[in-house]
Amino acid sequence: MRKLFVVTLLVLSLLLGTLPAFGLDTELKVYDYADLLTGDEENALMERAREIAQMHRFDVVVVTTEDTGGKTYIDYADDFYDQNGFGYGKNADGILFLMDMESGMPWITYRGKAIQILDVDDVLDAILDPYFDGNYYEAANAMMDRVSYSLSGEVRQAYADIDTSLKVYDDADLFTEEEERELRKWAQKIASEKKMDVVLVTTEDTLGKSSMAYADDFFDYNGFGYGPNYDGVLLLINMDIREVWISTTGRGITAFTDAAIDDILDEMELPLSNDQFYTAARIFLKKAEYYASHGFQKAAYHIPGLLFISFIVAGLAVLGMAAQNKTMKTTTPATYLVGDSFRLRDNRDIYIRTAVTKRSISSSSGSGSGGSSTHRSSSGRSHGGGGRKF
Repeated sequence: MRKLFVVTLLVLSLLLGTLPAFGLDTELKVYDYADLLTGDEENALMERAREIAQMHRFDVVVVTTEDTGGKTYIDYADDFYDQNGFGYGKNADGILFLMDMESGMPWITYRGKAIQILDVDDVLDAILDPYFDGNYYEAANAMMDRVSYSLSGEVRQAYADIDTSLKVYDDADLFTEEEERELRKWAQKIASEKKMDVVLVTTEDTLGKSSMAYADDFFDYNGFGYGPNYDGVLLLINMDIREVWISTTGRGITAFTDAAIDDILDEMELPLSNDQFYTAARIFLKKAEYYASHGFQKAAYHIPGLLFISFIVAGLAVLGMAAQNKTMKTTTPATYLVGDSFRLRDNRDIYIRTAVTKRSISSSSGSGSGGSSTHRSSSGRSHGGGGRKF
């Protein structure tokens, strides 16, 4: 009887919302209990929320419901965020957007650094019109637009005073002054000649970001890159977690394919592991100089010459064979056979063995040795890249 009472109490507590909703997958970020979104819309919002979380360590949660369990929509939103353990860091940085069909009201709950960086009135202004028009996907997207913009503003402020002409930014103090000067001169030379930015960054603090997000943001928000597509490549040595990352943009994405990036990282791995950072940086610049030109100029200039030489060689070979044919005597089987010297005494088929040749057929996913995997940074630009621990 006592066991039944305890179970009943737990069930009532969950229904009333006084206990956390254990078992909720907090990685989903979007919980469409009111079925307001299509499957594609839900997946798109999930992907975007995860990107924001990865780049900024900031939770963005979207919830729709038709039943708040007897709570006000304000309490329901607060409890959903807090009791399910959303938020990054000790201050649970993040925001939750609730669309409550029971009351018909939208609500925003926010925590941590969101209090400092978000203009909540601006966020509400952006979501109210699409929400009350029944465009719930647009409302959620508008909320994410405002959050992304505010978080990007925080990043822009952090990078406000960078001199982009220097090219080398040794914040982790891994190089001597003379080494830094040599690296800077080399990077500036490559950038000037190839019209592609080449940047080296070392740090012990990525502002809570992943190496990928920090490298992408450092490049984007400091104004690096040549031309309308911001052509360039950036090397980050993250001493906080001993990780190296290469970020590419514009023409750099096609020049530094996944295979090229792996090649560079393979060469750099040993010196990095031995704390020979200057040697590793020189390897990067040498490889960067090669890949920045290899795919754009050398191949294009040499193809016509190679074709011309091939035609000449082929023509000479054909003329030579034709000349030989004029002096050759025509041969037949009778030329080498003495009359009546060959007799077949026995004829039989004997099975010896079966030979099977197997060939593997690989499928291309668009990011193999000839391609580049890409992603979108917090600024909205497309980046390639790759990295590893050392």
